[in-house]
Amino acid sequence: MINRSALLLSIAFAVSAFALGQEPDKPMPDRWHGLIIDQSTPEDAVKALGQPANDKDDSFRPYPFDKRISTKGKTFRHLKFKDIKGLNYAELVFADNKLVSISLNFKEKIPATAIQNDYGVDFEPKIGGFESSSNPRDYERHEGKLYPKNYPPGYYLVATTERVWIGAAIDNSSFASMMLGSSRGSTGGGAFPGKAVSVIIVSRSLENREGSDVLK
Repeated sequence: MINRSALLLSIAFAVSAFALGQEPDKPMPDRWHGLIIDQSTPEDAVKALGQPANDKDDSFRPYPFDKRISTKGKTFRHLKFKDIKGLNYAELVFADNKLVSISLNFKEKIPATAIQNDYGVDFEPKIGGFESSSNPRDYERHEGKLYPKNYPPGYYLVATTERVWIGAAIDNSSFASMMLGSSRGSTGGGAFPGKAVSVIIVSRSLENREGSDVLK
């Protein structure tokens, strides 16, 4: 006979996972190793990961989101952790004792498309306005978004959720990857070329809202 309490618990867990729109144990955009953006503290990080290899106060200009944030009046504490499976290192940044950034540097590169699939959010390549206007023939639009016809040897993928920005540094230096061309426009392959060497997650609580009160 099925244990009624166990059955109800399993159903509740499944419903919770569905409500979150995330499969159990699947990566989530606003957290890593149980550490949650805008919630976890340095003490939580030490409990989860052990003592950091480096602990210092420093400036914080997280590319490719450095122009989106405001650091005015804030002090940033950087904790770097090593000896983590699959990583060269992880760097966690805190402001006002809360986690505002997670940087992961991979030992083995991850396929660029896997980053999008694992997080379950839409990514797009970072393209500057100057680049696209100077060389319009090198780019094409698909569903209102701009994509290069041929990807460079290195580029960034970026995504935005309600709580965080996510950036992935992509190594596209192999000849086969560069010859793939556009993943979205005329080719419609649905896959970004190259492999991710690192990922950074940044809290949108740092978003530069200068002038927003006037514009309301």
